[in-house]
Amino acid sequence: MAVTGTSTTSSAATKSAVQSLITKLGTGSGVDLSSLAQNLVDAEKAPRAQAINDKISKSESRISGYSAMLMSISTIKASFESLQKPSTVSTVSAISNLPSQVGVSVTSGAEPGLHEVDVLERAIGQRSVSTRFEKTDTTLNNGTAFVVRLNINGEWKGVKIGALSTTPAGMVTAINKAKLGVTAQLVNTNDGSAAPYQIVLTGATGKKNAFSMTTDDGTGVPEQQKLTFGPAVTTGTLKVAGLSVAVSAGDSATTVAAKVKSALDADAQAKNNTSRIFTDNLDGTLTVSFGETEGNVALLSVADDATSPTGANPSVATVREFVAGNPLTSTGIVKQQALAFDAATDDDTVSVDGVSIAVTDGETGTSIAGRLKTALEQNNPVAGRSYSVDADGRLIINYALSEGDGSASVLSTGSFVTSTATTLQNYVAVNSPVTIDFSTRLQSSADAKLNVDGVTIYRDSNTISDAISGVTLNLLDKTTLGSPAVITVNRDNSALKDKVKALVDSFNNAMADFAILTGPKNTKDETDIYSGSLQNDSTVQLVKSQIRNMFLSDSSTPGTQVKALRDLGVSIKKDGTLEFVEATFDNTVDNNFDQVVTMFTANSESKSLFTTIPQGLAGDAVKRLTDMAKATGYIQSQSTSAQKDVDRYKVQLEALNNRMTKLLDRYTKTFATLDSFVGSANSIKSSLKSTFDAMNKSNN
Repeated sequence: MAVTGTSTTSSAATKSAVQSLITKLGTGSGVDLSSLAQNLVDAEKAPRAQAINDKISKSESRISGYSAMLMSISTIKASFESLQKPSTVSTVSAISNLPSQVGVSVTSGAEPGLHEVDVLERAIGQRSVSTRFEKTDTTLNNGTAFVVRLNINGEWKGVKIGALSTTPAGMVTAINKAKLGVTAQLVNTNDGSAAPYQIVLTGATGKKNAFSMTTDDGTGVPEQQKLTFGPAVTTGTLKVAGLSVAVSAGDSATTVAAKVKSALDADAQAKNNTSRIFTDNLDGTLTVSFGETEGNVALLSVADDATSPTGANPSVATVREFVAGNPLTSTGIVKQQALAFDAATDDDTVSVDGVSIAVTDGETGTSIAGRLKTALEQNNPVAGRSYSVDADGRLIINYALSEGDGSASVLSTGSFVTSTATTLQNYVAVNSPVTIDFSTRLQSSADAKLNVDGVTIYRDSNTISDAISGVTLNLLDKTTLGSPAVITVNRDNSALKDKVKALVDSFNNAMADFAILTGPKNTKDETDIYSGSLQNDSTVQLVKSQIRNMFLSDSSTPGTQVKALRDLGVSIKKDGTLEFVEATFDNTVDNNFDQVVTMFTANSESKSLFTTIPQGLAGDAVKRLTDMAKATGYIQSQSTSAQKDVDRYKVQLEALNNRMTKLLDRYTKTFATLDSFVGSANSIKSSLKSTFDAMNKSNN
């Protein structure tokens, strides 16, 4: 009706404008042809444009309405999600009667009950302290880079202390940055000594995390390993140092090795770890040269993937052992050597550094070593050198620091005594103004020892999550003997009640929203884009019906006493909203809690959006609501259709604008022609009038 009224009005306006033009042309007066043409076009365009814009507004309003529906569905889905797993339904709380000794928290799987915990010993970490330093910036290793090596449970790790960081403070920063497994702290003892600073190292708790730390000058020899490959018999995958390397049937051993090297190089670059060097020996083998800070390294893992073997028979072997560099010392380290002698096979003369003794056939090596010791001490004493005989009967020579790396000369005149020289300790010259040593242990690492419900257990941490199912203990202090901490685990029904209330509220709020969407338009608020946006839309009724069914139907995994939300006090009222009776809820939960869990969750933590297996009332609802709201669901499909309508109407509006532009052109040209004609007629009129006026004058 509104469109017809507008058309009648515009038609009258057009007729009036044309009549005005005729009148003005008849009188010969000037006319604003541009405005007149525009008014005629506007009168024709306005009703058509209004009709299209009304359609656009209606479609956009529908889109807003569908968005509001999706928001309501999302809220309901979130409420069901909080009830779809046993761990979220069966919530418990735990308290400790001795919270300053034993803290407690709960996770999934905790069952109500009482537990006694005696803390006999807390887990502690090793704490070691360094030698002393005069200042925080005392130069170490003469300002030359060196290496700090840490051994934890047989595994070596290291960090290089660069030349710009060769101070106690720089070493602490480097150790902490490297995350070796210990933390370092520079402490000022302020004990009045000339060297009050020390570095304290603290390891992780637990006996297995005991550590030792050494330093060396970085002159050591890194370890090398060789990886060997055969040709690939079948297409498959090799597992090398945790990497998967694909090879093809027929690849030669050399090709296989090249592919492995490429994978190892790429992995090292990705991890920004370029200390290892992988060398292709072009014979089906790779040599892995480890970084100088890595120390002794376990053999790299190399094997065929069990599910996709290649037949390349990979193997690994160590080809060069790691040798540490010289320790940093301010006093130097003397060389120590052991000389072992076999029993004499005949009479002979044995000399060590020019000191000789006569031996007899059959004399034992221990006897020979003992007599040589005495002879050397009496006949060739060297300042700073000492001799001894160890338990194995070997002559031990501790050289003087001034002798450096020298070795004693051993001579058997008749070659009837065989000797073997072994270096027990290498000579190290003074290479640092301060000896860096961490051998002083302030505290040894130890496991926690506790008694839980009469059972003594040990753990390497003070945070224990596997002693009581679903309960995490935090050991803060030892308990008094005979006075254990009592841990009380209670089911927290209030949390479940709040979730069911929220579920009911989400339903009622959604129904209220749907009523606004399908009700009358709010004419008092022009900014309200939702009210009345989905009037007479069957999609809303379909969604309401399906959601109502989710709330009122039996669970796909019902119990004998608890089958649906109604058994928890949720019922529908005459106005279509839900009400929640707490007394019914309390009675059901107190007496049939396990069935409540089953009804909601099907007793399964694992949920899927693609399975057809029953997942409980909440799990099934989440799946259905997800399907309802997904991009290919019917709500989004309706919204997409409305958007397509908007796009189509906008194309129509653009086409109308184009037609009106052309119409304006036509009117303008037509009126210009008329204007020219009127001007010409007026000119003739004036000329004739002048002629007639002249003739009248001449006749008079």
